[in-house]
Amino acid sequence: MSRSILPRLLAVVTFAMAALAHSAEPPQLGLFDAIGKLLKPDEPVVQPAAPPSAAPEPATRAVAAPSGEKRIALVIGNAGYQSGPLVNPVNDARAMAGRLRGLGFDVVLRENLKTREIGGMYREFRSKIVPGGTALVFYAGHGVQFKGENYFPAVDAEIASEEDVPLQSVNLNTLLSNMEEAKAGVSLVFLDACRDNPFARRFRSGARGLAKVESASGTLIHYATRPGSVASDGEGQNGTYTEALLAHMGESGVPVEQMLKRVTNRVATKTKGKQEPWVEGSLRGEFYFIFQGPATVQVQADKPLYAELDVPAMKELLLRLEFVQ
Repeated sequence: MSRSILPRLLAVVTFAMAALAHSAEPPQLGLFDAIGKLLKPDEPVVQPAAPPSAAPEPATRAVAAPSGEKRIALVIGNAGYQSGPLVNPVNDARAMAGRLRGLGFDVVLRENLKTREIGGMYREFRSKIVPGGTALVFYAGHGVQFKGENYFPAVDAEIASEEDVPLQSVNLNTLLSNMEEAKAGVSLVFLDACRDNPFARRFRSGARGLAKVESASGTLIHYATRPGSVASDGEGQNGTYTEALLAHMGESGVPVEQMLKRVTNRVATKTKGKQEPWVEGSLRGEFYFIFQGPATVQVQADKPLYAELDVPAMKELLLRLEFVQ
């Protein structure tokens, strides 16, 4: 009996799709082998060798902080001094606080810190440091040294002599001790504080800038300029040093030591060598503000449209069309 070739061909294609959808064999199974597997399930099917392929390169993703890392930052900007007011430190502190929050830090922010607020600031910062976590201090404002220690005067400080400095200032050594005693895993300190000392004429010592500090292992201190030198307050919205920090902190996959070298080069270039940031201390391992890690991509394959075809019904159709016996 004569039959039209079109419906017979359509039936073959439809059955082949169903066979592939329901076959337990790997994807390399040939089209006609898949049909044969359904029609004669007892006969083995020889699997063709898979062509060699290069291993795919792992994808990467940038994250502000690796999973589980606790980050806390103390950010201080002092500008409204009774003696020697400054222009940029509050702007610096606000910009830095915003950047650090975006990098996964819980930020304790203080603007124009007063003497009576120093004790509470110490306590809040220390209480938030988690053992093994990251603790960071950023300070912008006036800084002075007294008997080999560095101090950051409160904006309402009334300093008539050097002896008044420890009583009305934030002590850098106290902050470092807080981080060490709280067992911070990484301690970072950024000091845009080497501006001219407004109280210099009242001091017996003629020392300028900040003093060098012996820090504990795992602590990195970065000064806006070399110890004993003076830094610029900047001509824009931010100090020269802070501007460079903000520009480089958001770079993905860059260790902090390398990032600080870029900051140093940027500042030195902009000031034509008059100001050169200085680093002291070292970290035990690598720290990244933005960590570049392997990406995890989950792909959910859609179910083939032909997966729900009724295979027995397709086989019956082929029998009627005399394709199988």
